[in-house]
Parts: sequence; C-alpha cells; structure tokens
Amino acid sequence: MAILKEKTNSNYKDLTQMIVKYEEFNLNQYCDSQFSRFVFGGKNTDEMMESTDRTLNSYSNPFMYFYYWIKSEMMDLNAIQNIFTERNRLLEHCQKLSTRQRTNESRLDTLSTGKASLRNLFKSKTSKENEAELLKKTLEKDSDELIDFQKLINILNQYIGEKAIPSFKKDKMANYYNMLDILCAQETANANISINYWQTVK
Repeated sequence: MAILKEKTNSNYKDLTQMIVKYEEFNLNQYCDSQFSRFVFGGKNTDEMMESTDRTLNSYSNPFMYFYYWIKSEMMDLNAIQNIFTERNRLLEHCQKLSTRQRTNESRLDTLSTGKASLRNLFKSKTSKENEAELLKKTLEKDSDELIDFQKLINILNQYIGEKAIPSFKKDKMANYYNMLDILCAQETANANISINYWQTVK
C-alpha cells in the first residue's frame, strides 16, 4: 500500500510529461502553432515541470505511517500473546506436578501399608523404608512447589485481568484513533496541495 502510494505520486510527473507531449504533437496542430494556447508545453514547459516537482516533493505518504503502525500492532499482539503462553506453561507445569504427586502418594501408600506389588517383591525392608522416606521428601518438596506456582498463576491471572488486558485495549483504541487522525490530516494536506497545483493550470 505504501509503495502503491509512492507510485501514484510519481505518476503525476508522468502525466505532466504526457500532457506536454500531447500539446507538442496534437494541440500544436489544432491551434496552428499558436504557442500561447499551450498550457503545459512551449514556454510553459520548464515552469510546469518545476511546479510538478514541487508538488510531488510536498506530498506526504500517510500509508508509510500506516505500515509502521501495523508492524507495531503485530509486535504488541505478540507480546500480549507471550503472556498467555507463559501462563499456559505454568499451568502445564502445575498439572505435571499434580500428576507426579498423585503417583508418589499412591506409591507411598503401597509401601506404607505393605501391599504386595511387583516393584516391592524383591526389595528388602530397609530398601522399602528408604524409598518411602525419599517419597515423603519428594512429596513435601512438590507440594511446596505446587503451592508457589499456584500463587504465581493467581497473581498472573489478576495482572492479566485487571491491568494488562484493560490497559492493552485502551492503548490500542487510542493508537488507532490517533493513526486515523494522522491519516486524515495527511490526506487532506495532500488534497489541498493537489487543488493548489491544478488551479494553476486554469
């Protein structure tokens, strides 16, 4: 879009050159070489080409701003998406901890109650006691870690819901309206430049 706008602006110069050629080869015949009837050609050529160049150089390209605004929007959306990605990663870790905790609790229950299992079949009493002690420590560690991660997730949820998302929405709306204001102002300025240019042709 930005490149197309630049191309459109440069086409004004091509249009002027085409009109000059038309006057030289066609209008010249119609007005019997009365150069005073020329608008773009004849003695007016240099002046009109300079006027065209000044006009082209005066144009701004609002679509360049629009292009960078879109890129900024994409980066901001990626940033907010990363927050949810990290939140989901924490949730998955908590789920893994919970699963491991249930597995270890079941294993500890088997060892504590003396239930027969294939894993216990060839283990000595001391070995079973050592494993049970290790499982207790692991369960305690996992339990503490799970509590900490759940607290972290709660804080993150509160931050997302109460601050990040509302602030993000507010900023995005403000940026959008600001972008439209700039787009309208620059296009209006370009239109005024075009009006002034074409009024000199009369």
